[in-house]
Amino acid sequence: MRLADKNMGKFIVAAAACGFMTFIIACVLWFMIAGVMWFLVWQVSTSIISCWLIGALVAWIIIPNRKKDFLVSATYLSAVVAFWIIMALNFADADACVRGWLIAFSIFFAVLSIPGFYLLTFINEKFLK
Repeated sequence: MRLADKNMGKFIVAAAACGFMTFIIACVLWFMIAGVMWFLVWQVSTSIISCWLIGALVAWIIIPNRKKDFLVSATYLSAVVAFWIIMALNFADADACVRGWLIAFSIFFAVLSIPGFYLLTFINEKFLK
């Protein structure tokens, strides 16, 4: 789709909201499991929201205008791949005990992003068409 489309900004904002929702879910679950507060760690929120934004931009660019139904799926998959790339770059420099956590965080991101996928699907169907 074209970058000058009028709905691109709305879609990017919706993707950022989905990324923020994924961050909130991850924070709540991690606080319930380990008692660690992630709300004040800006690197975690920035990386999660950035992956959703990157996924939205990549999906907007690669999906043709006539196939808007695949836009949300491509956004979700692109966001997960972007997060996996970030984790792979950190994997090379990490200790052996940290590598397992990086793999777990990659899987958790893919699972915890599913509600964001459904929210973006709802927003795309109701407001962006």
